[in-house]
Amino acid sequence: MAIVASLIFPVVFLIMVIYQRLSTPIVRRVRTYLADINDSFNEIINGMTIIQQFRQRA
Repeated sequence: MAIVASLIFPVVFLIMVIYQRLSTPIVRRVRTYLADINDSFNEIINGMTIIQQFRQRA
């Protein structure tokens, strides 16, 4: 059992390192896209409140 564990552990560790190296740029890109989407939604929502305030004053 110890021999099997000692053979499997390095393979799993190697897979984890490879996955982390490959997924990090993708995760950063997705976070950038989400930030852009949230910024545009925030601008739209803020624009709606300004329009509503102008309608109340008119």
